Amino acid sequence: MESVIKAIDNFNFLKLVSFKDFALWDVKRLVAERIASVFPIVSLGDYIKEENTKIRPALEPEKEHKILGVNNIDGIFDAYTQLGKEIKQPYKIMKEGFLAYNPYRINVGSIGLKTKEHNNDLISPAYVVFSCKSGLSPDFLYKLFKTDRFNKVIRDNTTGSVRQNLTIDILKTLEIPLPKPAEQEELLNEYYIKIQAANNLSFKANEIQESILPLIRSYLGIEFLLWEKKQGLHFTSLKDIKRWAVWNVNNYSLKKGFPKYTLEQLISISSGKFLPANKQEGDEYFVYGGNGINGTHSEYCFEGKRIIIGRVGEYCGNVHLVDGKYWVTDNAFWSERKKEIFTWEYLEVVLTGLDLNKFRVISAQPSISQSNILELEIPVPSFQEQNEIVEIVQEKRKQIEEIKNEVKSLKVSAIKDFEAKIFKR
Repeated sequence: MESVIKAIDNFNFLKLVSFKDFALWDVKRLVAERIASVFPIVSLGDYIKEENTKIRPALEPEKEHKILGVNNIDGIFDAYTQLGKEIKQPYKIMKEGFLAYNPYRINVGSIGLKTKEHNNDLISPAYVVFSCKSGLSPDFLYKLFKTDRFNKVIRDNTTGSVRQNLTIDILKTLEIPLPKPAEQEELLNEYYIKIQAANNLSFKANEIQESILPLIRSYLGIEFLLWEKKQGLHFTSLKDIKRWAVWNVNNYSLKKGFPKYTLEQLISISSGKFLPANKQEGDEYFVYGGNGINGTHSEYCFEGKRIIIGRVGEYCGNVHLVDGKYWVTDNAFWSERKKEIFTWEYLEVVLTGLDLNKFRVISAQPSISQSNILELEIPVPSFQEQNEIVEIVQEKRKQIEEIKNEVKSLKVSAIKDFEAKIFKR
């Protein structure tokens, strides 16, 4: 008993809170660790203002209203346009420099800042919108929200038994470190130097990526024919028509003397097995659909090395070399070899060079048919020559992957360094 009394006297186990400090009767908030910083600590409520101005898009029924969205990856983004007559409720106005967040997903970073890069100007009333007063840079505050330390503050202050929620009133009670405006600007400049370095590397990776297609075509002698626009009626020789379709404008020729085969001579392709997203469970095996990997599943329906080709969707015709065990949905084709005169790695490269998406059927639901794929002709050089182009392409892709990893590291470093200069450990 004496030890209990001594512990209470020393406040080792008991935390006393002044009644005037109670904003909410919430144990999680009261026991949360307070932030520490080399900069002054201020109440966020003194530096932000809720922005709740709304318009009724329905009053302009035929106008295309530009709607913004928020997520934890891009922050604010231009989401879509919608006719006023289709929008039943008032929408909030978003001006440059305003911040908006999803009160139920702010704990996972769903907050964004509207900048001059954004064209849209309305946002759902479900989002909390606020601006910054003099002395607090909106961009500085946005970066602060993206730090791990401040995200912990957010998580400590969300409320709700089922869905965690951060209201504007709770947000205003939070404390933040507040450097002087010039210091905020300096911290942001240091952050953006690293981001610019990452962007420069991304540009380099894109250049390498864009070089792969012409490289493959040059090596293999694949040359797409440029169609000349003609006025009025003109004639085409029947022997030049391989497919009766108005979208068939992607004829190509094989200029080098490699042996030529149609894909039908080399492989067979079939649609995969139906597997809706709501039936996917577990994470043992990848699921391939129309646009590549679209999930994981506890079961597999195919195994071994082969080519998977997207059958439907905006990116239909995308090609993936797979191995191991996996599921292929009916939105993709799986392939089987007929002849042993090519490697799967080479086939993936040459199909990438053809850009199968060019041969899709243009409709509301873009797709590429089995017959359209199988009728395509490809060069099949010797195994040595196949391996040469494969190695060249793989080296390019390796460079891209290394650059992407460096870009990711720089972006993580930028926000980590920003955080380290603001918060004390």
